Amino acid sequence: MGTVVPIYCKVADNLSETERPNDTEIDFVRHFTLTEAVGRKMMYELGMINAILNFTHDNFPTG
Repeated sequence: MGTVVPIYCKVADNLSETERPNDTEIDFVRHFTLTEAVGRKMMYELGMINAILNFTHDNFPTG
């Protein structure tokens, strides 16, 4: 097992749940945070495709 690092956190006495965001708020967040909108796996795949295309374009010019 690895090294254990103690972390001391203070938690407020008056914790409460927040209301669920409405559809407009969810759409707003999805518009600006693609990883939340399409999922991390899809963002990883899109990033890999983009990296391959950039590598190909930079190393094998077509014209």
